[in-house]
Amino acid sequence: MEFNDNQFNQKSGPSRGRLFVFIGSFIGLVVLVAAPYYIWDKFFDAQAVSERKTQKQYEAFIEWEKNYEETMKNDTYGGKTPQETLDLFVAALRNDDLELASKYFALGSSLDKNDWLLELKNNTIDMLNAASKAIPTPDQKPSSKIFWFSVYSNSGEVEQLIEMSFNDFSNIWKIESL
Repeated sequence: MEFNDNQFNQKSGPSRGRLFVFIGSFIGLVVLVAAPYYIWDKFFDAQAVSERKTQKQYEAFIEWEKNYEETMKNDTYGGKTPQETLDLFVAALRNDDLELASKYFALGSSLDKNDWLLELKNNTIDMLNAASKAIPTPDQKPSSKIFWFSVYSNSGEVEQLIEMSFNDFSNIWKIESL
């Protein structure tokens, strides 16, 4: 029996083609099976969702912290000492400059600037009287971050406390609560 090159090539051609179809089908099947698992694992799995949520929260916190620090650095309303800040606050109230007076309150305190402004509008006289009569609280523990003033009644009892806090970013004292 004699073989010519055409017969040999014809027999090997379809075998080679079937091999490529088999390999392609196998790879396609692997991708078809693995792709949904990969997509589920990366995007829909509870742990992946939790990790993305945690990452977004972390990024939001970093952005908030950056903005907070920038705002604190730019906060220049206050004195180098607690007494100086209190005196500036009293002077602003005496000049009926409630907008300026509200700027002596600490950022991030219990009320925001607009709340303090409203509080000042409603209680200007009471706050002026309290701040004017305030004296450093005796026997307070020394601190470079917190300072207290006390307001005493005529009978000598503490009527009110004024808390001051130190802004590390701009090196000024702010009113924390009044």
